[in-house]
Amino acid sequence: HRKDALADALVVGWPGDTRIKEQCLKSWGIYRRDIDHSIATAVLLRGYPKSTDVIDRLAFIFKKEEHLTTLSLATHLLPNIFPNASDVLEQAIEQWIADKTFRENDIAYASLAIRTPATKARLLAGLAERTRSSSWFVGALLDGWGMEDAEVAAALTQIARASGIAALPAVPRMADILPDRDECRQRLLDLVRHPECRRGFHLVATGLKRLEIPETDGELLDALLDLDLDGPVRWFESPLPILMRLFPDDPRVRCWPRRSWHIGATMISSLLSRLRMPAMHRCGRTSARP
Repeated sequence: HRKDALADALVVGWPGDTRIKEQCLKSWGIYRRDIDHSIATAVLLRGYPKSTDVIDRLAFIFKKEEHLTTLSLATHLLPNIFPNASDVLEQAIEQWIADKTFRENDIAYASLAIRTPATKARLLAGLAERTRSSSWFVGALLDGWGMEDAEVAAALTQIARASGIAALPAVPRMADILPDRDECRQRLLDLVRHPECRRGFHLVATGLKRLEIPETDGELLDALLDLDLDGPVRWFESPLPILMRLFPDDPRVRCWPRRSWHIGATMISSLLSRLRMPAMHRCGRTSARP
């Protein structure tokens, strides 16, 4: 977060400054790294997405695949390049994504930087794998081409209406795919109740948040409360965060059973912050454990 804040400060405080751009470009080199890679990348992709220097260097990075670590954690900023990509950059990205079978998030972001027919075809082909990571491709197709594209609409609608957990890749953006709100809600509710959904529950939670479920939806609340809270899970597999977000005032949510306290201090702190209440006041407890 501090690196993002520093990059934002440089972009907003000195917009278009050529000295900053040159220093960041030098840090995209192999040997000279005066500025942290992630900061330099964030500055260049946020502040100079139309610069031919930036676009040409980006094409070089994709051609020399071994140097893609230069992009660090800023690949999500690649879509800022569109629609300024050069033919050289388009060719470099198309070649890079052609045979990739992993790093779905990077493939999605790189595709959005150029949005060519070849990248759309690659994203559509990736949907056939039907893994949870295919949700990256769903998001890229929606952001880059949208449901107005007949080919995209047909593919995403098919996944959204697939049976069981086969629909998981479409779940985070279900509200953007299915125009009928009631149908969308029912699909998400069915997945909450699905016995194999736990490992992909973070996707369902994202879909529920995007649909903006009202606090009066008692049926969904009951379904979430029926989920097993006992087993050890990672924070993004637990229904507790989405319960706290969607139904913060329900007494069953605010005072969940004591058995749920084993989930760990870090997660509890995160959940309590959602309610903006100190831990000592939670349901009359004075500590994290009874």
